[in-house]
Amino acid sequence: MYISEKYGIEVIKDMIPNDSMQGPKAIENSLLNHGYNISFNELFLDIITACSLDELGIYDNLYGFVNADFQIFRHRTVTRYPKTFTDIKHRFYDVELKELYYLLNEFTLIVETPEISTRSLGTIIIIHDENGWTVEQLILLGTGSKEYLHCTGQNIDEAYVITSLLKEGITFAPSSFSASPFSLLNLSIVPEHQKPARTNSYTILTIATTLLLMCNLVIMIKKKRK
Repeated sequence: MYISEKYGIEVIKDMIPNDSMQGPKAIENSLLNHGYNISFNELFLDIITACSLDELGIYDNLYGFVNADFQIFRHRTVTRYPKTFTDIKHRFYDVELKELYYLLNEFTLIVETPEISTRSLGTIIIIHDENGWTVEQLILLGTGSKEYLHCTGQNIDEAYVITSLLKEGITFAPSSFSASPFSLLNLSIVPEHQKPARTNSYTILTIATTLLLMCNLVIMIKKKRK
């Protein structure tokens, strides 16, 4: 339904005889044949944004439906900060939605990426303030690191954070959804601009440099005494 509304029914028709390709690859190929260079993962983020926001009149109607009224019912509401969620189970292409209130003008989203390189974390940040709606979509590659995403607005009255585990380099779905792999990821929301703390490697380098200077000083004192 989303593809037919946004890209035309001909894209759907072209996918039907394309049985030599698995679903996601067939979608990408059909879109490309019609002049749309978009990956399946990017398309998926557009779809779940539309299901969450369903707002026509912005972004060329990319995030709203004309012929349907979708709503994601399973979500968590956040009203107090800082707020941390630990070990959130992310299955492939499942949707984790958080609804944020009382943020005012800025907040920092700290998300943990999967440790496996073939997995990515699709992250969507939707903000509504006095200037209207703003949507930012990111695909964070699996590196097992923390990403600090600084978000701003003018008198933010509501915001949404959506995360989903995406596949990289794998174009077919698991045979059983219940048996599909998952990642346990952490996410924090801080009501201010927060930067990453200094890494341990920096601290170790500082200590090593200090010790080296002290050793050189001791050697110089001994030489002077001789």
